[in-house]
Amino acid sequence: MIISPAFAQAAPSGDSGYIGLLPIVLMFVLLYFLMIRPQMKRAKETKAMIEALQKGDEVVTAGGVLGRITQISDAYISLEIAPNTEINVQKAAVQVLLPIVLMFVLLYFLMIRPQMKRAKETKAMIEALQKGDEVITAGGVLGRIT
Repeated sequence: MIISPAFAQAAPSGDSGYIGLLPIVLMFVLLYFLMIRPQMKRAKETKAMIEALQKGDEVVTAGGVLGRITQISDAYISLEIAPNTEINVQKAAVQVLLPIVLMFVLLYFLMIRPQMKRAKETKAMIEALQKGDEVITAGGVLGRIT
């Protein structure tokens, strides 16, 4: 005989079925506590933050635009991003509510500090001018120092 005879095996007991499902159940529990639950918590915090927005709050949108809220409607807010410049964005686009201190720090590093640096450079350049140097004024006038 070339093929050996097959012997019947004993039927598996009912306990091995539940033990086989245990790793899958543990993976779902782990997935819930590591991914789903924290995401639900963040979504709840974001919803509460958006509902608590008030006129005058400093915010950052999803596109990275910083501004102060000037008007609030049901679905949209108006942001003042520069003096006399307003844009309308959806409330859901608001990502971060900035504390007032942080807004002043950003204002200093993005606007005031570079302007102070340019002023120092301009002052040094003016002090280095001598008689006979040719200059162009801010108005575009070409002249010579006398």
